[in-house]
Amino acid sequence: GQTMKILCIGDSHTQGTAGCNWVSLLESKLSDELNSSVQTINCGENGKQAINIQRRIAADITKHDPSTVILLIGTNNCIGQLCDEAGNKVLIGHYNTINQLPSDYSFSPDTFAKEYRGCLEEAKAVAKPGMRILCVTLPPIGEDLMSPPNITRNIYNETIEHIVKDYISIAEIVPFASVIDANLLERQNAPGSKLNSHSAYDPTWVFYVGYLMLRAMFWRFFGYSYDSIAGWDGNCFLVDTIHLTDSACAILLSELMNNLKFTKKTQ
Repeated sequence: GQTMKILCIGDSHTQGTAGCNWVSLLESKLSDELNSSVQTINCGENGKQAINIQRRIAADITKHDPSTVILLIGTNNCIGQLCDEAGNKVLIGHYNTINQLPSDYSFSPDTFAKEYRGCLEEAKAVAKPGMRILCVTLPPIGEDLMSPPNITRNIYNETIEHIVKDYISIAEIVPFASVIDANLLERQNAPGSKLNSHSAYDPTWVFYVGYLMLRAMFWRFFGYSYDSIAGWDGNCFLVDTIHLTDSACAILLSELMNNLKFTKKTQ
């Protein structure tokens, strides 16, 4: 039969070198479930924002000709706003460089909205009939859901949900955020469970990139699971307050698989 091609585009959540690589897991799991050929194409790039995806999504779709696009983007837009508000010039400089941002760039939900809408416009312009875009809502930034970073993240997710309603002919929401948030709340409400100082993301911390690289090294060179690395700080879903553990990936895969299996049946 024909190979089901899935283009996965986004930031480090998708690239999968700082946390669990859900893209490769999706290919093997979906192939087994459908008993047919599935190819996932990883177009994730560390640190990228929606403006970068807007510039290249049309070329990626044209090159790979997927039946489905999975779009998970916005975490770095949100963190950029948090770092900008906190005066973290080191991380803002990092984002400016890798995303080639214009000098007058403004980190805000409004800017993100224009870029995200631009991504869907660019994709729609080159999409072949039947191609679907699965728009994944953003996971937490730190496991304290009441912390300021997650209040800001909620605004970005509301932005995604609002925009996707205008593209229902081609795009739909994958509600990863609400599912992982519910799982987090259930764990945190369990007897004996409590949040700690490592449960929240700190946008003032200039050494964050080094910290996440160090954590990824424990997985790559010493064989620690991402779940166990997160557990050092009493966390369960985020390796380093941002990137996904194996348990978080399992939730994302479940949400994606439900959608993709349904899509396959209706094709």
